[in-house]
Amino acid sequence: MRKVILFCFTVLLPAVAVGISNFSVFADAAWIATIGVVVTIGVAGVFTYASGDATAKIRRYCILADVAICAILCVNLGGHWILAREVSAARQGVEERHTEEDRELQREKAKTELDIARKQADAELAKQQTAQLNAERRRLAQLPVEQRRLAIAAPMVEPTKTPLIQPIRILPGACLRHCCLKLAATLSRKRFATLRRAAL
Repeated sequence: MRKVILFCFTVLLPAVAVGISNFSVFADAAWIATIGVVVTIGVAGVFTYASGDATAKIRRYCILADVAICAILCVNLGGHWILAREVSAARQGVEERHTEEDRELQREKAKTELDIARKQADAELAKQQTAQLNAERRRLAQLPVEQRRLAIAAPMVEPTKTPLIQPIRILPGACLRHCCLKLAATLSRKRFATLRRAAL
């Protein structure tokens, strides 16, 4: 009875945990890994069963073999646990990326629909304005020339504000003196010419 309990706790439970882990981590090759686990259980079962007819020393060796198999299965289960975490993180990353791609696609789709609606509204407005202008032209064509005035006002474009007088640039001292002397000479010549004409 003790051998069966030892076998269940040292070999059977870790092997079942590894088998369950095989189906969640190695979904494609789960059956191959499970066959390996079944072989391990079978070998340990043979050790445990055959140890009943063996000497005390051989029984101890069989118990040590069960403990060694338990250690190997526990290490295997730990590797499966680490790999399961990585697989889960990778799946979560892929799902988040797909969700973000779907959101981006929805944003682009909404933006495209908004652009299409805006262009349709602009085209409809242009069509209405063209129809109004054509109707106004037909109405004006029926009136005498002196009564023809456009009832539809053209859109007013606001004039851009430009300074009327350009600001004077500040000149360096030597250039300013030269300009003043030139201006004084020109004014003196004009005054002299005016006085001479008056004297004649």
